Amino acid sequence: MDPYKRARPLLGTFFHLELFEIGSASRALVDSVCSLAFDRAQELENVFSKFSENSILQKFNRASVGETLEVPTDFSLALSRSEQLWRLSRGGFSPFFEKTDLSETPSWEISSSTSVAKKDGRKIDLTGLVKGSIIDAVVDHLTRDLPSASGVVNVGGDLRFFKAPASMNLKLGAWNKPILRKFESALPAVAVSSFSRSLKDPRSTTRYFRKMPDHLTSEHTVVATANEAWLADGLTKIVLQSSVDEAQMALREMKGLAFLFDPAGNLIQTLGEL
Repeated sequence: MDPYKRARPLLGTFFHLELFEIGSASRALVDSVCSLAFDRAQELENVFSKFSENSILQKFNRASVGETLEVPTDFSLALSRSEQLWRLSRGGFSPFFEKTDLSETPSWEISSSTSVAKKDGRKIDLTGLVKGSIIDAVVDHLTRDLPSASGVVNVGGDLRFFKAPASMNLKLGAWNKPILRKFESALPAVAVSSFSRSLKDPRSTTRYFRKMPDHLTSEHTVVATANEAWLADGLTKIVLQSSVDEAQMALREMKGLAFLFDPAGNLIQTLGEL
């Protein structure tokens, strides 16, 4: 069959869904499942959006200190994961709007998977893993309801392949003058980031609190791969703000890989190990 493709605006970019094979599923079933996948993505954007006053994230940021909120399990899970990456990276990844010392505790307390308390006045920002978290949720939906299908979900250059080899063209170098390079990954989730993209691309909302490490420039590109997209997404932020030793430690702990490309699109270093 020809690849089945759908796209929809989401998260300030386009959410692309492509199925390479659908097995014995009917076209009607595929259409229905993919429509529900987009609905699931929209549901999660409504949870994590920094730009909607009605999102769960913004309701948490507006909550009074000591207030307990009922939240979706996706929100509490993202909080747990963000704290894990924050501590593992020694602040290279941050879930906070302001720079926060590692000796401090998070501004939340998770009572249960659906209940979170606001401990202090610090606001949170989960941008560093939101795209990946939404991609993972959509892939889970697709593989559950279309068990014979294979394909890829792509949101703004962050991808996760399922039941298919991870092979793609990556945009490297300066965000406004990208260099295309063929890339193949042994792991299904791939995320791409650079200081150039985050600082100059008007669609980027990523926040960095550390200065650029000495071995990188703004035009270097980090490609991180992992088994899940939230992790690949978060690992790019860690590598961009960490020393080589710190990045190696985080990648080994989380079983991910990172590839550093110079401004000309040449691979100069591989970090982590499977």
